Amino acid sequence: MNKEIILDDVLSRLNKHNCILYKFAIVCSEQSLNSRIKKDVKQGIRNNDVIERIVPRFKNYFEIDTKKLM
Repeated sequence: MNKEIILDDVLSRLNKHNCILYKFAIVCSEQSLNSRIKKDVKQGIRNNDVIERIVPRFKNYFEIDTKKLM
């Protein structure tokens, strides 16, 4: 869920009556993300083109209204 609209859509489907909602995002550094992806590519778990798709989306996590845990 790297966009606010996706998170909002998921949350809109939940019964939130009599609840306090806390929104957290567990994120790593961009360097760590790159390292983990490259390791997966090396092990054959992911294709090399995944880096071009994931890294640009990574910045979106910091724009979402959540408390970031690093």
